[in-house]
Amino acid sequence: MDRVTVDSPEIGYEGRYFMTDSGSVRYDYPGFRIKASFTGTKICAKFKPGSGYYIVEVDDLPEFKLSTETGDSLFVIADGLANGTHDVSITLVSEGIFSQPEFFGFEIDGNLLSKKPANKRKKVEFIGNSITCGYGVEAAAADEPFSDSTSNFLKSYAGLLARALDAEISVVARSGIGIHRNYNEPVNNHGETMPMVYNRAAISERDSLWDFSFVPDLVCINLGTNDLSTAGYDLNVLREEYSAFFSAVRGKYPNAVIVLLSGCMLGEKEAFILSELQREIVENAKKSGDDKVYQFSFAPQDGSLGYGADWHPSERQQKKMADELLPFILGLNIWTNK
Repeated sequence: MDRVTVDSPEIGYEGRYFMTDSGSVRYDYPGFRIKASFTGTKICAKFKPGSGYYIVEVDDLPEFKLSTETGDSLFVIADGLANGTHDVSITLVSEGIFSQPEFFGFEIDGNLLSKKPANKRKKVEFIGNSITCGYGVEAAAADEPFSDSTSNFLKSYAGLLARALDAEISVVARSGIGIHRNYNEPVNNHGETMPMVYNRAAISERDSLWDFSFVPDLVCINLGTNDLSTAGYDLNVLREEYSAFFSAVRGKYPNAVIVLLSGCMLGEKEAFILSELQREIVENAKKSGDDKVYQFSFAPQDGSLGYGADWHPSERQQKKMADELLPFILGLNIWTNK
């Protein structure tokens, strides 16, 4: 077995990350993907033990969920393959903010191809909270507590949309996060909100600055649920900070289409407040000459499709959300002339 280090040009990375001095790749956000093509019969991946859960795809074989919670560091990705060319994709589907995942490279019975998998034509950034992360989407009932094992980004509306569009993505999302406060926090004494961490490569690493080398055609911002889901929010502060955050994102991506999403978990009053606040931002942007910003509201969940952990959207609810959003995105004709 030959070892391939993380800085090998044959390995492709999709999403935010940074290289460490110890020879690993560090990343936190769900949806982060490791890609490679190789010739041979067997490939293993080395992770720091406890680096979360991944969906592994090898060629057209059935995908499977890999747990790195076993205490091991070297994991078999594929074995017994025909001695030919194979494509491998490994996607983090749990949240890494607490586990702080690390990837240390591959061990291969064969060779990596000199040309890494090509990037996709469509590029999308998702900015969001637990709904975007796929929090508890595989849980059987609402009274199940949070567990990384039942989360799956690829079963969230964002993961499903990315697959439907065949898009390369970057995800900036964590459970509980808001804009003017996080879930159930006081407005005047809150933790790190999205505007405070958006420039980081990894949310748990304060000094990890992202270089914004990934330039999306579309940015979907699904924030506001945690700000408004409990009493104590300040609508004036939220309006001011949401507008400022939108401007910051627009400053990073002056040519991208930006869609402000209102999630499915809020009650009727707060859902209306959020969607109206977002429409106000859209109107103000258009008045200033920005005609590439839109608002979209998901239908509220009513329990008919079940619930995931802690009353989060179930797998069927997340699919419904993706089915609602996809035609709206396609109707914007973002990639028609590309």
